Amino acid sequence: MLGTAVAGVEGAVLADPEGAPPSLAGHVVLVGPEGGWSPDEAIAACKAAIGEDPDWTAAKAWLGRAYFAAGDYALAADTLNEAADAGNLLAQTLLGDMLILGYGGMQSPAEGAAMLEAAAMKGFAPAQNSLGLSYDNGEGVPEDDTAAAHWYRLAAEQGHPRAEANLGLMYQEGPGGLPK
Repeated sequence: MLGTAVAGVEGAVLADPEGAPPSLAGHVVLVGPEGGWSPDEAIAACKAAIGEDPDWTAAKAWLGRAYFAAGDYALAADTLNEAADAGNLLAQTLLGDMLILGYGGMQSPAEGAAMLEAAAMKGFAPAQNSLGLSYDNGEGVPEDDTAAAHWYRLAAEQGHPRAEANLGLMYQEGPGGLPK
C-alpha cells in the first residue's frame, strides 16, 4: 500500500491502496491502527493532512466523513460541500446521502439524488449503490425498480458488497424486470 504519513498523528497514513477492490480503485482511503480510529482521531489525522496540503480534496472528504461519524452534521456538510464542489466523488456521495436522509436538518432529496447521479455517472460504485437505493425507495427520484436494478448492477460489477446484496434481493423478489 502506498501512502503519505500524516505529520503529528502516530500511525496515520492517507493511502491509495494497491490491490484494492475495483470499487475503490484510484480513490484515497484513510488507514489507521488495527481496529480503526475513533471519530476524534480521524478528525485529527485529516486536519493534519489538510494542514500539509490545503488543496487535498480527498482528505477534506474524509474529514467530512469523520465529522459525520462524530455527529457534527453541520460541519460535515460544510466540509463535504467544499470537497464535492472540487469534484471529489466520495464527498458528492456522502453529501448526497445526507441530503436525501435529512441529516442535520438539511433535507433536499432531489438535490441529493442529483449529486449521487453525478458521482454514479463517473463510475463511483458507492454512489451507484446509493442511487440504486434512491430509485428503489423513491427518494429524490421517482420509484423505479428497473433503474434501481441498473445502478445496483453497475456497482455490483465493481465488487461493491452492499450493491451485490441489494441486487440479490431484487432477484429474489423479482422487481425491475429481474427473474425470480
